[in-house]
Amino acid sequence: VVSSDFEGKSVADVKTKYLGKMRGTGLLHKNNLLYALGNNNYDTAPNAKHHSVLQIINAETNTLVRSFEKISASDTLFNDITLDERGIAYITNTRENTIYALNTLKQNSKFEVLFKSDEIPNPNGISISDSNDKLFIATQKGIKIFDLKSKTLLRYEDVSTVGIDGLKFNKGKLYGLQNGQLILYQLNEKMDAIISKEVMLNRHYTFDAPTSLCIID
Repeated sequence: VVSSDFEGKSVADVKTKYLGKMRGTGLLHKNNLLYALGNNNYDTAPNAKHHSVLQIINAETNTLVRSFEKISASDTLFNDITLDERGIAYITNTRENTIYALNTLKQNSKFEVLFKSDEIPNPNGISISDSNDKLFIATQKGIKIFDLKSKTLLRYEDVSTVGIDGLKFNKGKLYGLQNGQLILYQLNEKMDAIISKEVMLNRHYTFDAPTSLCIID
């Protein structure tokens, strides 16, 4: 994890015990905290352990607040993260078609499987509704909608949303990065289906292969 100003003139490493040991993936900024995911899964030895980590960093002081690590014999890949109003993080595990839940307010919290299914193949970007009752998940089958109250996947599928990487919900609207485009997805009133989409930015010259986004109010 590095910090930088918008001009890229002041760049510094955020020094934690994981510095240089993890490949960074998803990042979330909320309440002046950074929630940063990383993975060390390039060891291909038969008995290798795979390490995935969530680091919570104070965005003002660039210091580590707390971290959570998952060590697994399987090829775990933490990809993206979203957070509800109670401090529960929801994390996609791309390699195992899984969504984890984690209480980020307690140091000894464990990663718990919230949902695991081939119906969410290779989950990538994830975001939560303003009402904190639905998760929007980018998968190889397009955007999937998970109801947190019933703990079920809604019967919704739209193949036109296949290929999304970063995904963010903000003020009733869903934004995604899809094949070099920044797209606004308009949801219906029940927030259980996408009814339209609008390309906001189309392969802008400053974009190369954008994979994540952050919304600053």
